[in-house]
Amino acid sequence: KTMAKFDVLILGGGVMGMSTACHLAMRGAAKNLRVAVVERDASYRQASALLSAGGMRQQFSLEQNVKMSMYGLEFLRHMHSWPSSDNVQFQQQGYVFLANTDSAVKVLRENHGVQTSAGADISLLLPSQLKMQYPW
Repeated sequence: KTMAKFDVLILGGGVMGMSTACHLAMRGAAKNLRVAVVERDASYRQASALLSAGGMRQQFSLEQNVKMSMYGLEFLRHMHSWPSSDNVQFQQQGYVFLANTDSAVKVLRENHGVQTSAGADISLLLPSQLKMQYPW
């Protein structure tokens, strides 16, 4: 029996494994880079990445982290259009960070400046605006 040969073998087909495989395949296509992913549950019915609630945010204090998260968000938004990706179940919901002290409000304002200057679509709401948007 002949064994398949690969240039890169990735163990685990969760978010990090599949993202790594996709990026390697995209960049290595011209070089005929052979990438394989080994996942314990090939059906992904019991895979931890599929079963987790997960979360993705752009509310960070460092521009690099904001931009990396923005890239990841765009990657997931468009992944459904890739071949063999009809099972991508990405649902964008949102995040809310609350502050209950003056120092925490200051941090939120500083971080909001970093996030928006990096290009993130982040809102900074006053308590009255929050109450109107989320009346429950």
